[in-house]
Amino acid sequence: MRRRPPEIERVLEWIEDHVTVSRFAKDGVYRLRPSGGQAAGRYRHYESRAGMPLLHDGLLLSIKGQRPGGKWGSAHSEVLLGNTVAAAALYNELLAAEVCQWLGLATEPSTVNVGANR
Repeated sequence: MRRRPPEIERVLEWIEDHVTVSRFAKDGVYRLRPSGGQAAGRYRHYESRAGMPLLHDGLLLSIKGQRPGGKWGSAHSEVLLGNTVAAAALYNELLAAEVCQWLGLATEPSTVNVGANR
């Protein structure tokens, strides 16, 4: 099994720490980091939707998370979807910082806000 790039690992950690809201019981919504993490799959794209060269990764995040005690439960999908832009911004910032470091350039960090979907 190939290891995920560190940028993707950090974005997944951010999602688990700040975004994932587990659902328990009837009508229950509780903020809880999945104890066993969330299942995610990465896939690589080599071109844009328009057919132009554009190397990028996509990430498919499971809507299930492991609760304490080992049971799997649903995550609140609206909260996850509401943070897709923030997660993408974090990934882009991490990747830009790595590239700039490699090139000997500097970046100016920005703040990624939970719920920033614009």
